Amino acid sequence: MINIMEIDTNPCIRCGKERIKEKEQTVLLGVVKTRVTTYVCPDKECQKHVDKSIAEKEEKKLALITRNQERANNRHTGQKIKSPKS
Repeated sequence: MINIMEIDTNPCIRCGKERIKEKEQTVLLGVVKTRVTTYVCPDKECQKHVDKSIAEKEEKKLALITRNQERANNRHTGQKIKSPKS
């Protein structure tokens, strides 16, 4: 088993520079305390591009989930929905 804490490299997915620790926090998930660490690219412009890319992917994912839920709901009522043209 790989221990995440033993990984010594953490390159940026866009430029390949070694990412740096931005913040670390402890959160309670149920009854388990978990430490969440956020790493960022040292190049602020590169990090902006990475954040934008991640946000776009998340937006597409949420739109797909919503559309699939609407489709499932409409199947039960017999309605058809038009697919949006991209």
